Amino acid sequence: MTFAEELLLLALDPDTGKFHPLPRMSLELSLAGALLLELAFQEAIDTEPGTVVILKDRIKRSDFLDAALQTLRQGQDRIPLQQALARLGLQGHTLIRRTLQRLVGQGVLAEKDDSFLWIKRPLRHPVAHGETYDNVVDRIRVLALDPEEIPEPHDVVLVALAEGCKLHRLLFTPEEYEQCRERLKMIAGMDFVGQAIVEAVHGIGDHSLLELAADETVS
Repeated sequence: MTFAEELLLLALDPDTGKFHPLPRMSLELSLAGALLLELAFQEAIDTEPGTVVILKDRIKRSDFLDAALQTLRQGQDRIPLQQALARLGLQGHTLIRRTLQRLVGQGVLAEKDDSFLWIKRPLRHPVAHGETYDNVVDRIRVLALDPEEIPEPHDVVLVALAEGCKLHRLLFTPEEYEQCRERLKMIAGMDFVGQAIVEAVHGIGDHSLLELAADETVS
């Protein structure tokens, strides 16, 4: 499952099938960050400090990532990181809808009356150490609440992306969050690329995405 898909699963309230309330544009920008990380894993882009370098023209066998890559390029091989996030973030609603439909197609979610409900509901309590758990909500909760759990690289990135859209508080009770928030920050800092993307998301703030997407001088 891709970073974008699992990020949206974290952001969905399993009780309502709607997204948790999040700061304006934070989910769209974190989803843009998830796509950048996916493109980096596919070696279609490289990330230098504050810059995205586009290495490929197309992604084979993935129309979704290929469309994201074309959105980034726009005749350029190197673009500032914030500009890359803004270009993808401007398509946030489309990206969210397409990602949700991919999850429906995989049988993970069911669409009903503009809600997206888990086919198999995520557990809302920690799983005992050593047990298996097969959804992202369980994984992140166990990782955060059990100090003996060793983070997998994929989950380190997800923790960083969830940090970017202020999602962590919504995955835990207030008491649990107090217990694990420092551990979550520590885990998020383990992936330098993911952390750079999160910092760039936070740096965008209230800037106009249209201006950032078009401005070649953004850094």
